[in-house]
Amino acid sequence: MKFIHISDVYLGTVPDAGMIWGESRAKELWDSFGRVIDDCNRERADVLLISGNLFGRLPSVKEMDEALAILSRLKDTQVFITAGDKDRLCPASLYQICEWPEHVHLLGEGGPQTYELPYPGVKVQGISLTGDRTCREDALKCSPVIGEDYNILMFSAGELTQDDVYMIATAGFDYVAMGGKAQCDILEREKAAYPGTLEPLEPGDAKHGYILGEIDDGGTRLTFVATQKRSYRKIELDVREFSGDEDILPRIRKRISDEGSNNIFTVRLTGTAQDSELTDAVKRCGNVLSVEYSGQAPVDIKAVKAMHSEDIVGKYIDLLEMDKRPEAAQAMELGVRTLLDSGR
Repeated sequence: MKFIHISDVYLGTVPDAGMIWGESRAKELWDSFGRVIDDCNRERADVLLISGNLFGRLPSVKEMDEALAILSRLKDTQVFITAGDKDRLCPASLYQICEWPEHVHLLGEGGPQTYELPYPGVKVQGISLTGDRTCREDALKCSPVIGEDYNILMFSAGELTQDDVYMIATAGFDYVAMGGKAQCDILEREKAAYPGTLEPLEPGDAKHGYILGEIDDGGTRLTFVATQKRSYRKIELDVREFSGDEDILPRIRKRISDEGSNNIFTVRLTGTAQDSELTDAVKRCGNVLSVEYSGQAPVDIKAVKAMHSEDIVGKYIDLLEMDKRPEAAQAMELGVRTLLDSGR
C-alpha cells in the first residue's frame, strides 16, 4: 500500500501578512496543496492522509469549495482528514455540514473513529480536535485492529512528549501519521512522522514537504519529498568594511541575487547603529522581512583626527595610517574607540 501524508497546510492564511509578497505566499499554499494532489495521481497513491490543519483557521464557504475542487482531481486515491487545533471541529465548522466527495473521509469527531478500506486492505483510525478537547489521551489509548489488514493511526497533537510518541508508535500500528508541528520529523524506527508544513510559514531552517510511504509485508518505508518554493534566509554583513550606504546596498542586492531573489531574508548589519533610513533602503533591495543591527556606528576617523591632532589619539591614527594591511583599518577603529571611551 502506498500513501502520501501531509499536515498543517494552513490554507486560507497569509504568511508574511503586510509585506508586498504576502498575497503571493497565500497563493503558494494553495498551489503546494494542488501539487500534492497531482503527486498522488502520479505516484498512484492508495491513500492521502491529512492529519490536521488543512486550513489555518475555520474556512469560508469559498475556501471550502476551492479545497473540494482540488480534492476532486484525485483519480484513485482515498483521502482521510482529521481536524487540528486551527481547523478544529466546532458548531461553526463547515467540515461537519459540507458534502464531502465519496473518496474523502473526515474522521474522529468525538473520539477515535475507524474506517476500513477492503482494498488495499487498510484500517485507518483518526482523531479530530473538537472544542477544547486534545488528542493526547485518546491517542495513548488507541490500539490497532487485529487482523490481516494494515493499521494506520492519524491525529494532530504537537504537544506530545517523546515518551508519548514512543508509547503510541509502539502500540503496533504500521504507521502513525501525526500533525501539529511546522518542522518535519520522521521517526523511522517507530514508523511515525510529523510531515511539517508544505511551505515555510516563518523564519527557520526546517525543510518542508510531505511523507511518501509504502507498507507491505516487508515493513514500512518512509521518504521525505520536498515541496517548498522558497525559504527564509539570513544575510550577515559587517558594514565596517564599506565606506557608506552606496557600498552596502549593492552588496546586499548581490547576496540576495546569489541566494535566490525569490527567498525571504533577514538582514543583520554588524558595526552600525540602528538607522531607519538605511532600514528602508535595505528593505527595497528585495524580499527583506526585517533588518537587525549589531554594534555601534563606525568611527569617523577623519573627524576624530582633526579634533585630536595634538594628543595620543591623533598620534595613534597617524601611526596606523602608515600600515597598509587590510586588517589595519579595523584595528585603528577599535583602538580609537577604546582611547575615546577611556577619556585619553
